[in-house]
Amino acid sequence: MAGCYVMLEEVMRELPSLDGIVMYSIFMLPMRRDRRLGVYERILTSGASLHGALENLAVKDRDGLRDLEDTIRLTHLMRRSQNPFGNSDAQTV
Repeated sequence: MAGCYVMLEEVMRELPSLDGIVMYSIFMLPMRRDRRLGVYERILTSGASLHGALENLAVKDRDGLRDLEDTIRLTHLMRRSQNPFGNSDAQTV
C-alpha cells in the first residue's frame, strides 16, 4: 500500500533497543521530505543508523544524511525530467 508506513512506525518505536534499521531500499521512506526528516531525526537522536540494502547506503551521522537526501532528490528529479507531465508526487521530494 503506497504511502503506508505502519511497519516503519512500529520499528521506530523499537529504536531504543536497536542499533539500526535495514531497509530493502531507501525509496521505502516517506515521499514527503518533512516526514523523511522526522524519521532521520528520530534515528540519529536514538544513536541508531539507517541502511538501504539495494543502494548500499548507510546513514550514521548528518553527513550520511545529506548523501542520502541527495540520492533521493536526484533520483526523483531524473524521474520527473523523463516524464515532465506525469505524476506530480515527485514535487514532495
